[in-house]
Amino acid sequence: MQTGLHWTPLASDVAIMPFAIGFAIGPLASPAVVKRIGAHVLTLAFSMMTLGFTVTGFAAGAGAAPNLPFYAGLVCAGVAQGLLLPSIMRIVLLEVAPEKAGLASAVISSTLQIGSAFGTAAISGAFFGAVGAAGAEAAPARYARAFQLSLAINAVLMFVCIGLSVLLVRHQQTALRRAAAAA
Repeated sequence: MQTGLHWTPLASDVAIMPFAIGFAIGPLASPAVVKRIGAHVLTLAFSMMTLGFTVTGFAAGAGAAPNLPFYAGLVCAGVAQGLLLPSIMRIVLLEVAPEKAGLASAVISSTLQIGSAFGTAAISGAFFGAVGAAGAEAAPARYARAFQLSLAINAVLMFVCIGLSVLLVRHQQTALRRAAAAA
């Protein structure tokens, strides 16, 4: 936003603040959501992120200045991220023997960090590839298209995560039925 749209640092921060606000709301809402829908919280969160990134991407192409759909998409994605992070740890640790919970927690945390770093690098590469060789001299429209591409990549990845979360929930439900039948 600063380089491509020539916004001030403050204007750029304000433009993405709705994501941070949503991210603060998500963990606060997480216990109530988990109580109501259980492990399906992952599917809900990935769906919300897909929706949020898609809405924000479409809104980013509508004009140079962020509008209400842009901000609404960011809030939606932020809430989803806030729901997702604590839930991933809890749901995955349900599969682990109690004596190995510390090790599993460290592996999950490390995997999330490595995945975040790799994802950021890969999607940034797509972003700057879309901006092209013009770099800082590129027109704001090129930056907006590159931003849309980055959000589209995120949305597609979140869509894949929706499928994986459905499979995880089915796996856990099958394991619970087997354990109940064996008891």
